Amino acid sequence: MTKDNEKQQLARLNADNGLPPFIPSSTSGPSQLSQPAPPSAPPDYLFEPVLPRVCCITLNETDKMRLLGVPPTLVVPIRNAITSSWGQIQSEQIYYGAHEFKLLGNPWRGQGTDSVLSRTLIVSVLRAMAVNGWNIVQAADVSKKDHGKDALFFETIDPSIGIVLPDEVDMFAISFNSSDKLRIIGNVPASIVTAVKQAIHTQWSMG
Repeated sequence: MTKDNEKQQLARLNADNGLPPFIPSSTSGPSQLSQPAPPSAPPDYLFEPVLPRVCCITLNETDKMRLLGVPPTLVVPIRNAITSSWGQIQSEQIYYGAHEFKLLGNPWRGQGTDSVLSRTLIVSVLRAMAVNGWNIVQAADVSKKDHGKDALFFETIDPSIGIVLPDEVDMFAISFNSSDKLRIIGNVPASIVTAVKQAIHTQWSMG
């Protein structure tokens, strides 16, 4: 059998078996199968910036405050903020993983003198969080219960702005009381009081 006959017979066998036709190599020796190109190296990915950490402080019933996801190192500063602005703490416990303070009295009812002290308490806690690197980003009632209260959500302050010193944190509260009262609560400069008065005179028709 000649070489041409061998090639034709091999081509027919390949066709019968569903194989591609035989193509002889143009070079001498055994044919070389083409090798697939090696996979390209993965691109260099940029590292994502460190995402801010988040935590939550909830106001519960009439006298409780719970720390959810708050670092344990902040328990003492928050405790000091409570005692310095509100007063005595009745008890503390771990409530389903959250550190809970039960305060003396009923700050979340906010009647009479307590309405001022309770807001002073919140300002004190917010300041303690800010001094320790946490900034409030949202307050919302997520419980959907009767007489539900807001939960305060915090995130870590961007470290690029540097350390926040206690003397650099100034906070105060403005509350709406009865049907016609507005109170500025905290140690605020006279310029703030003047600015609020000016806003009332210019924006309220009966100023």
